[in-house]
Amino acid sequence: MNTTPKKKNQHFVPQFYFRYFNEKKKHICSYLISKKRIIENCSIADQASKSYFYGDGEVEDEVCEVENVLKKNIDYALELRRVDKKVERGVIQCIQYQDARTSKKRNQTQTVWKTLEAYFDISEKVKNIEEAKNWKKENSLENFDADDKRWQWHSMVLAFESGWAMEDLECILLRNSSQLPFVFSDAPAVFINPCMRDFPKHPTTGALSAGLIVVFPISPDLCFIYYDSSIYKLKSSYGKMFDRKNSVLTISEGDVLTINTLQFINAASCIYSADAAALLKFETLDRGDNSEAFECAIDTVKDTETDFKLMFHGVLPEARGFPDIPFFNFTKALRYIPVRPKALKKYKERNIKRLDRFKDKNFRDKFAAANQDEKMSLLRI
Repeated sequence: MNTTPKKKNQHFVPQFYFRYFNEKKKHICSYLISKKRIIENCSIADQASKSYFYGDGEVEDEVCEVENVLKKNIDYALELRRVDKKVERGVIQCIQYQDARTSKKRNQTQTVWKTLEAYFDISEKVKNIEEAKNWKKENSLENFDADDKRWQWHSMVLAFESGWAMEDLECILLRNSSQLPFVFSDAPAVFINPCMRDFPKHPTTGALSAGLIVVFPISPDLCFIYYDSSIYKLKSSYGKMFDRKNSVLTISEGDVLTINTLQFINAASCIYSADAAALLKFETLDRGDNSEAFECAIDTVKDTETDFKLMFHGVLPEARGFPDIPFFNFTKALRYIPVRPKALKKYKERNIKRLDRFKDKNFRDKFAAANQDEKMSLLRI
């Protein structure tokens, strides 16, 4: 059977997304962050892509099918130009999937995949806590191979089906009234948490995190922002610019520049805009080290004299230097709060459904005989 991918050049930011920012043209301006250089008239076909990024031609076809759904979601938002439930949920789906599919995300999560491969290995080989301790002495997580393309594909599928995790967040559509356009990067979905910034050793930018803010531009004049409304409140000085009925906030150039700076800091290597002058703003900025990755480990926990359990945990430190959102009031947390209550409730409900499946002996037998890909599919809700 021929397993050669049909398309060599595979995108991790879709070409249709580029066209929302360049009036559907074939070219766009790019700012190369490491070189502090602007290149005009770049072909969008060559941007945010790598040779055989997904590897498998079948996976590439499935990605294209998902892209068709996501494009309809954004098209509807652009046509409506306000927030309703359909827009809110559709854009969340776009954000979750886009965040999971980038080259930057693959680099960040390589340690996660290695640790999961190690977790499966130790789970199969050890029967007591002493064997687990010996396994950890004799094995290094770095020595485990992980098929990052396969693992990333699983995370993309999961992300596409995980819109529920952000549905409790408040949504505002930012309308740009200035001449400075919204720009975007090769990692355009930005997850930040100013409230929990004093807790870098804890996970703070996951979809369930308390204090989460997510920023996602969809055109030069429109950008979505989702936020934990129990923590962040719109400043009274912005009241006149806020259309509460349609959840649209009109912002000026200074605010747009802040939103664009989030893209600059979150990017892997490139910023994009149809307006080269908008990219000049970044030539004087220095974002420092932006190579944060998940820090993962496997812990062995002794429950009783005869029983023990293995625990996997991982933390992705938030990149440094993100500016605060200028139109929000908030107070930094004095203690770490892991999750938002409504999101946690939904998570627990889904976990109960997942665990209920194991009450069926046929399901247990099928799960025991499955390979890792099949197990991931069986665990989906």
